[in-house]
Amino acid sequence: MKKAIFLAGMLLLCFACSKDDQEFESIYDVSSNYYFAANMDGVPLIIQADNTNYYNYSAEEGEESLFGYVAGSESYFVGSEEDAEQVSIFFLKTFENEPTDCAELSTILNVGSNNYAGVTSFENLTVSDGVAINYVDANGVLWSTGTLDGDFSDGEFKITEITKYKDDPTTCVVKARFSCTLYNEYGTSVKLTNGELCAMFPSCKEAEEGSEDPEDLEGDSGTFVDARDNQEYSWVRIGNQIWMAENLKATKYRNGDVLPNVTENAEWYNLKKGAYCNFENNANNGSKSGLLYNWYAVNDDRKIAPKGWHVATDDEWAELLNYVSNNLGQSCGTNSALAAQSDWGTNSSNECFPGKNYSTNNSSGFTALPGGYRYLDGTFDGDYDAYWWSATVHTSAHAYCRYIWAHMDEVERGSLSQKTGMFVRCVKD
Repeated sequence: MKKAIFLAGMLLLCFACSKDDQEFESIYDVSSNYYFAANMDGVPLIIQADNTNYYNYSAEEGEESLFGYVAGSESYFVGSEEDAEQVSIFFLKTFENEPTDCAELSTILNVGSNNYAGVTSFENLTVSDGVAINYVDANGVLWSTGTLDGDFSDGEFKITEITKYKDDPTTCVVKARFSCTLYNEYGTSVKLTNGELCAMFPSCKEAEEGSEDPEDLEGDSGTFVDARDNQEYSWVRIGNQIWMAENLKATKYRNGDVLPNVTENAEWYNLKKGAYCNFENNANNGSKSGLLYNWYAVNDDRKIAPKGWHVATDDEWAELLNYVSNNLGQSCGTNSALAAQSDWGTNSSNECFPGKNYSTNNSSGFTALPGGYRYLDGTFDGDYDAYWWSATVHTSAHAYCRYIWAHMDEVERGSLSQKTGMFVRCVKD
């Protein structure tokens, strides 16, 4: 009965120029200091350019401590070698005179009319030419033009070019050339032009994986890696579309913001933002069948799909099912053509039900596994069902979905509460 009632019923890297250093710990405070603040994965970074002073910043609990120092006309922001092997790190470097090199993978900020002298220790590989707006690199870092959101919100942060530098085989750097206005504590500003911001990844291979365009996915099937968490996914070509051949398991948005794993029923019901869960809050279920997301996560501008992919729309689901019905459905409906050759139960009496004859399932390669869903009230149901969100809204409170039941022969279309927890399938851009 509940099922019947149920059926009736998607690393922002934020840069700021600010005089407010309340989030940071510094051992000096002089009027000549200039502040540049950045935020990566929730960790605030700061560089304070002063020719003589040393400072230390202690990260929050659970994060690595970061330190920086200034020497002469240059400033550095560095992390430990352990950090460099494990996470993406930003290195900042400012200068007033000609730099020597960028061997420490530094961001170089040119002040005034000084020109950037170039990088001698890396191979220059162009990622994009001209002005880059809202470019997301393969590690999920969003490089975006826009207005700074610090105390001086009228300051501009502009990215004009993005270049990837490669020091094979251990490191990979993405640089964004930019201009920015910095302010000291008294509000006096200095304009930094032709600056470069560098992000270092554990390896070039990881930084590049998951960034293939459709034409790069050769053949009818294969795998790709989501660089956010190194999760490997299978993909399959069905007609003119390329689909992920398994359900999404991402626990963070494309920009690196973490999605909450909400287990309590009441909290799930009251959510008005994106969240995920494992079926019956059992991580083994999520590892096997994928995670359940509410539609707030699907619809979030930060995007839950891997780079180069997007959550399938209602029209894209229709195109898939039309192709399968006309070309792969054989004598049965679309259910068995999409259903995996396991886990659908064995008590089906109808030859066209997914659980009756596994050997005839999955002619499409879609490999749909059952895994249940989560009602808007937070409870779970449907061990032998599979529900997928589409990216298409229906009403202010509902969105379109598709679903398979073990005792049906066709994939059905529904419109359900956006609070519902369902699987997500992605299509290649």
